[in-house]
Amino acid sequence: IRVLPNSNNNIRLRIFKLQAQIICHDMQMSNDEIQEYQKILSDYKDYRSVIAAFLAGYQLMNEDKFDEAITYFCVACEYNLRLSKQCTLPMKAMDSSLLFKARRLCFERWNDVVLHRFKTDPNYRLDTMTHQFLPCLMQLKLSSDDDQAYIKEIQRVWCLLLDKLE
Repeated sequence: IRVLPNSNNNIRLRIFKLQAQIICHDMQMSNDEIQEYQKILSDYKDYRSVIAAFLAGYQLMNEDKFDEAITYFCVACEYNLRLSKQCTLPMKAMDSSLLFKARRLCFERWNDVVLHRFKTDPNYRLDTMTHQFLPCLMQLKLSSDDDQAYIKEIQRVWCLLLDKLE
Protein backbone atom coordinates (compact mmCIF):
# COMPACT_ATOMS: atom_id res chain seq x y z
CA ILE A 1 0.00 0.00 0.00
CA ARG A 2 2.80 2.40 0.90
CA VAL A 3 4.61 1.76 -2.34
CA LEU A 4 1.69 2.93 -4.46
CA PRO A 5 2.29 6.54 -5.48
CA ASN A 6 -0.38 9.02 -4.55
CA SER A 7 0.93 12.44 -5.42
CA ASN A 8 -1.60 14.47 -3.44
CA ASN A 9 -1.02 12.53 -0.23
CA ASN A 10 2.76 12.65 -0.67
CA ILE A 11 2.65 16.41 -1.16
CA ARG A 12 0.49 16.84 1.94
CA LEU A 13 2.83 14.65 3.95
CA ARG A 14 5.89 16.59 2.76
CA ILE A 15 4.25 19.89 3.65
CA PHE A 16 3.29 18.46 7.04
CA LYS A 17 6.89 17.30 7.62
CA LEU A 18 8.35 20.65 6.55
CA GLN A 19 6.01 22.57 8.81
CA ALA A 20 6.86 20.27 11.68
CA GLN A 21 10.59 20.65 11.05
CA ILE A 22 10.25 24.43 11.08
CA ILE A 23 8.29 24.29 14.33
CA CYS A 24 10.83 21.89 15.85
CA HIS A 25 13.66 24.17 14.81
CA ASP A 26 11.90 27.22 16.27
CA MET A 27 11.19 25.38 19.49
CA GLN A 28 14.81 24.17 19.67
CA MET A 29 13.80 20.61 20.39
CA SER A 30 16.28 18.09 21.73
CA ASN A 31 17.36 15.03 19.74
CA ASP A 32 15.17 12.80 21.92
CA GLU A 33 12.14 14.96 21.22
CA ILE A 34 12.89 14.95 17.50
CA GLN A 35 13.22 11.15 17.51
CA GLU A 36 9.93 10.85 19.38
CA TYR A 37 8.30 13.15 16.85
CA GLN A 38 9.70 11.09 13.96
CA LYS A 39 8.27 7.94 15.57
CA ILE A 40 4.88 9.64 15.74
CA LEU A 41 5.15 10.47 12.03
CA SER A 42 6.09 6.87 11.26
CA ASP A 43 3.14 5.56 13.30
CA TYR A 44 0.85 7.97 11.48
CA LYS A 45 2.12 6.69 8.13
CA ASP A 46 1.47 3.09 9.25
CA TYR A 47 -2.01 4.08 10.43
CA ARG A 48 -2.74 5.63 7.04
CA SER A 49 -1.56 2.39 5.40
CA VAL A 50 -3.98 0.39 7.55
CA ILE A 51 -6.87 2.67 6.63
CA ALA A 52 -5.95 2.61 2.92
CA ALA A 53 -5.74 -1.20 2.87
CA PHE A 54 -9.03 -1.50 4.76
CA LEU A 55 -10.85 0.85 2.40
CA ALA A 56 -9.39 -0.81 -0.71
CA GLY A 57 -10.43 -4.21 0.62
CA TYR A 58 -13.92 -3.01 1.45
CA GLN A 59 -14.36 -1.46 -1.98
CA LEU A 60 -13.21 -4.66 -3.70
CA MET A 61 -15.49 -6.73 -1.48
CA ASN A 62 -18.46 -4.58 -2.49
CA GLU A 63 -17.50 -5.22 -6.12
CA ASP A 64 -17.58 -9.00 -5.39
CA LYS A 65 -13.82 -9.32 -5.95
CA PHE A 66 -13.32 -11.32 -2.80
CA ASP A 67 -10.05 -12.95 -3.82
CA GLU A 68 -8.46 -9.51 -4.25
CA ALA A 69 -10.17 -7.96 -1.24
CA ILE A 70 -9.01 -10.62 1.21
CA THR A 71 -5.40 -9.74 0.46
CA TYR A 72 -6.00 -6.11 1.45
CA PHE A 73 -7.82 -7.14 4.62
CA CYS A 74 -4.97 -9.46 5.60
CA VAL A 75 -2.43 -6.67 5.00
CA ALA A 76 -4.54 -4.23 7.03
CA CYS A 77 -4.79 -6.71 9.91
CA GLU A 78 -1.06 -7.41 9.85
CA TYR A 79 -0.10 -3.70 9.80
CA ASN A 80 -2.67 -2.90 12.47
CA LEU A 81 -1.40 -5.66 14.73
CA ARG A 82 2.16 -4.41 14.38
CA LEU A 83 1.03 -0.83 14.99
CA SER A 84 -1.00 -1.73 18.08
CA LYS A 85 1.94 -3.68 19.55
CA GLN A 86 4.39 -0.81 19.00
CA CYS A 87 2.18 1.90 20.43
CA THR A 88 1.65 2.37 24.12
CA LEU A 89 -1.06 4.98 23.77
CA PRO A 90 -4.68 3.92 23.22
CA MET A 91 -6.44 4.63 19.92
CA LYS A 92 -3.25 4.66 17.84
CA ALA A 93 -4.47 1.77 15.73
CA MET A 94 -7.72 0.86 14.02
CA ASP A 95 -10.25 -1.16 15.99
CA SER A 96 -9.09 -4.77 15.54
CA SER A 97 -12.57 -6.22 15.99
CA LEU A 98 -13.82 -4.16 13.02
CA LEU A 99 -10.92 -5.32 10.88
CA PHE A 100 -11.37 -8.97 11.89
CA LYS A 101 -15.10 -8.81 11.23
CA ALA A 102 -14.63 -7.35 7.74
CA ARG A 103 -11.92 -9.90 6.93
CA ARG A 104 -14.09 -12.79 8.14
CA LEU A 105 -17.12 -11.52 6.19
CA CYS A 106 -15.03 -11.28 3.03
CA PHE A 107 -13.61 -14.74 3.61
CA GLU A 108 -17.11 -16.18 4.18
CA ARG A 109 -18.36 -14.73 0.91
CA TRP A 110 -15.25 -15.87 -0.94
CA ASN A 111 -15.59 -19.37 0.49
CA ASP A 112 -19.22 -19.49 -0.66
CA VAL A 113 -18.19 -18.51 -4.20
CA VAL A 114 -15.41 -21.11 -4.28
CA LEU A 115 -17.71 -23.83 -2.93
CA HIS A 116 -20.37 -22.99 -5.51
CA ARG A 117 -17.83 -23.08 -8.36
CA PHE A 118 -16.39 -26.35 -7.10
CA LYS A 119 -19.83 -27.98 -6.88
CA THR A 120 -21.13 -26.74 -10.24
CA ASP A 121 -18.06 -26.79 -12.48
CA PRO A 122 -16.45 -30.23 -12.77
CA ASN A 123 -13.36 -28.73 -14.41
CA TYR A 124 -12.79 -26.17 -11.67
CA ARG A 125 -9.34 -26.61 -10.21
CA LEU A 126 -8.49 -25.74 -6.65
CA ASP A 127 -4.74 -25.56 -7.12
CA THR A 128 -4.91 -21.89 -8.09
CA MET A 129 -7.02 -21.15 -5.02
CA THR A 130 -4.60 -22.79 -2.62
CA HIS A 131 -2.06 -20.04 -3.18
CA GLN A 132 -4.45 -17.41 -1.81
CA PHE A 133 -7.07 -19.33 0.11
CA LEU A 134 -4.86 -21.34 2.47
CA PRO A 135 -2.58 -18.47 3.60
CA CYS A 136 -5.65 -16.40 4.47
CA LEU A 137 -7.12 -19.39 6.25
CA MET A 138 -3.98 -19.68 8.37
CA GLN A 139 -4.07 -15.99 9.26
CA LEU A 140 -7.71 -16.33 10.31
CA LYS A 141 -6.81 -19.32 12.42
CA LEU A 142 -4.33 -17.19 14.40
CA SER A 143 -6.84 -14.47 15.31
CA SER A 144 -10.06 -14.35 17.33
CA ASP A 145 -12.12 -17.23 18.76
CA ASP A 146 -14.95 -16.47 16.32
CA ASP A 147 -12.51 -16.79 13.43
CA GLN A 148 -11.19 -20.09 14.76
CA ALA A 149 -14.73 -21.47 15.09
CA TYR A 150 -15.48 -20.38 11.54
CA ILE A 151 -12.30 -22.07 10.28
CA LYS A 152 -13.38 -25.35 11.90
CA GLU A 153 -16.73 -25.07 10.13
CA ILE A 154 -15.04 -24.41 6.78
CA GLN A 155 -12.78 -27.42 7.27
CA ARG A 156 -15.77 -29.62 8.12
CA VAL A 157 -17.73 -28.53 5.02
CA TRP A 158 -14.76 -29.02 2.69
CA CYS A 159 -13.89 -32.42 4.18
CA LEU A 160 -17.49 -33.61 3.70
CA LEU A 161 -17.50 -32.33 0.14
CA LEU A 162 -14.18 -33.96 -0.73
CA ASP A 163 -15.23 -37.23 0.92
CA LYS A 164 -18.26 -37.38 -1.41
CA LEU A 165 -15.96 -37.17 -4.43
CA GLU A 166 -14.04 -40.31 -3.50
